[in-house]
Amino acid sequence: MALAVLPTLRAQRAAAPDPAAFDHLLQQLNDGTVAPDSDAAVKRTLAQLHALLPPHDAARERSYGYIYCFLAFQSDASGGVAYARRGVETARQAGDLNAESNFQMCLGNYLIQASGDREALASFDAAVRTAKRLGDPHVIADALTWRGSELSLLGDQAKAMIDLLDAQTAYEKIANAAAPARANLVNIASLYRRMGEYDDAANYLRQALATIGHAKDKQQLLAIDMERGFLAGERGEPAAAVAPLQKALELAREIGPPQSVGSALLAQAEISNQLGQYDTALQQLAEASRIFRSVSDHSNADMLALQSAEAHAGLGQRSLAAQEFQAAAKALASSGNLRYLAELYAARSKNEEALGQTQAALDDLKRMIATNKELEQKTKAQVTTLMRYRFDTARRDLENRRLADEKALQSQQLASLESVRKWQWLAILLGGLLMLGVAWLAYRQLLKSRHLNRLSLLDPLTGISNRRHIDHLLETAIARASQSHEELTVAMLDIDHFKHVNDAHGHPVGDQVLRETARLCQDSMRQHDRFGRVGGEEFLVVLPGTDLEHGVMVAERLRAKVAAAVFAVGDAQIRITVSLGVASLRANESAPGTLVMRADSALYRAKQTGRNRVESA
Repeated sequence: MALAVLPTLRAQRAAAPDPAAFDHLLQQLNDGTVAPDSDAAVKRTLAQLHALLPPHDAARERSYGYIYCFLAFQSDASGGVAYARRGVETARQAGDLNAESNFQMCLGNYLIQASGDREALASFDAAVRTAKRLGDPHVIADALTWRGSELSLLGDQAKAMIDLLDAQTAYEKIANAAAPARANLVNIASLYRRMGEYDDAANYLRQALATIGHAKDKQQLLAIDMERGFLAGERGEPAAAVAPLQKALELAREIGPPQSVGSALLAQAEISNQLGQYDTALQQLAEASRIFRSVSDHSNADMLALQSAEAHAGLGQRSLAAQEFQAAAKALASSGNLRYLAELYAARSKNEEALGQTQAALDDLKRMIATNKELEQKTKAQVTTLMRYRFDTARRDLENRRLADEKALQSQQLASLESVRKWQWLAILLGGLLMLGVAWLAYRQLLKSRHLNRLSLLDPLTGISNRRHIDHLLETAIARASQSHEELTVAMLDIDHFKHVNDAHGHPVGDQVLRETARLCQDSMRQHDRFGRVGGEEFLVVLPGTDLEHGVMVAERLRAKVAAAVFAVGDAQIRITVSLGVASLRANESAPGTLVMRADSALYRAKQTGRNRVESA
């Protein structure tokens, strides 16, 4: 991309290019140390920067390009959009993230005027992403400031505040960033005003004004006076807004650009309407509209229509006001500004009532109430998000301070060790012993943890899997069988007439019989089979990879093994038998409960048909 330059600039090539001087002036423009505040100053600054630009230096040409983009198109938004788009593409092809991010910010700036806020927000999002890839704190802060300001205009105050506060934190850590930090204070004040937090807004404006000091930055004084006027108007003190807005208009006429003059006139018209000075408001609106048309700035069409409608309504020109209210409603519905929509509905309702349009007036009152309710809910949600952000930020700051304190303490300890070197080896030895002690304690804790974990999975009486563990093993086996399309069989095992053992020999003997039965069955299991106790004398056998026929064979082996065993408990010789019910997993069956229920039903049949037998489902 060949960089466009003002017609007067090419003659400046007679000056000797100076890369260091170019970089110095570029830095001053980036950090706001040099801020041209008039058309003549802009031309002089661009000419000076271009004269210092070394020939055939593509990187510096791109840097000059984004400065030119921000400064040279104040009266030509569509030209600024086209130039910025070319700059973005050229920087992207060159892999120049710094230039790409700045061109994206410039593009968003002109898109606000040319095509609307939503498209501009997408450009600022891209600028933030690119800046974060670059990793330059100043560029990131600049991009966050642009995006935060745009989000605030669109009514998303919580996200806007997060961006603006993050940018402010970054600026305060960067050398020579006083000017952008001060401008961002005004952005934060504007955001608080839009949220209805007027005291906070006034406080931030005072901070911004205090930081100007003797610099007399006219652009920032203009922004502060505009914001003071808005604040007074929204507080219901229109008379107090007159003086700061008049100062803002005088500064705008002095330093430009034309949009600033138009914005100041539009703000004055809003206050004139509040004061009932409708003829004055219409004069101010006519001049503002002419200025905005001259620079192809369509971003204020909604407010121009709304304020004009309110002025004509105030003068009793109801039909004309109705037409302008309709145009304003269409524009505001597109922008989604709830505050101004509520204002429009209220004003239009009064106009409709005066025209005798009772139902339309009632409908607009309902719309106003609904919009105010939506605005209140949105504000509450944004305040909640903001409070959460502040809490997280405070917690992060506290953690950073803690880490810094720990680091300082470590440094102090190291210094102390250096001053008493004769104790160093002793300290190392003691430290080693302490580490051994900690390691030993950690090892013991690990063993204890493993032991407790093992106990949580085992039946305390028999030492085999408890109900929770065997149920988990069954679920895992079903899932594996379903995935691999393998067979799976389960068997429910119950000791026959176990109550007679307890009644005849006592519960300690019964417990011993349970342990021996569990051991006998566990020893008879195949390696991949699973066995667990699910009730008093009931056990569950899980047989992966086993169909029903072979499952019955395994169950029969267990039954015969138990029937043949003689349990010597003290002086008693005890024989017992067991009954088993066997069921296999069906196709598309995934619930352990149904499979176990079918095995349990088969077990019930085995009990009913004489015990000491195996039945299959």
